[in-house]
Amino acid sequence: MHGWQTACIIHEVEDEIAIQTTVEYHGLTQLRLLVRTVLQETQLELETERKRQRAIEMAREDVELVDSLDAELKAINQKISAQFNPYFGSVFRTDGNPTLLAFNIRR
Repeated sequence: MHGWQTACIIHEVEDEIAIQTTVEYHGLTQLRLLVRTVLQETQLELETERKRQRAIEMAREDVELVDSLDAELKAINQKISAQFNPYFGSVFRTDGNPTLLAFNIRR
C-alpha cells in the first residue's frame, strides 16, 4: 500500500516509549522548552537594546546572563540524553538532529 520494500525491527523503541511517557521526561522537556524560549527572548531583547544604545558589544552582566541560560539548557539536554542508551542516545531524535540509525533508515 505504501510502497515499502524493506522493514526494520528496532527493539529499543519500546524502551524509549517507556522513558518518554514518564513524568520526569515530560518535566525535563517542558523545562527545556521554557529555558530555550527565555534564552531566545533574552538574546533578542539584549540585541535590540544594544542597537538602541549603539553599543559595540553587550554589557558583561548581559553576557553572563546569556551564558548562564545557555549552561542551564545544556545541563537539561544532558539529563534528557542520560535517560537513553549510553552509546548512541535516543534511537530517533528530533529538532533536526537525527541519529545515525534514523539517517540510515531514511536513506
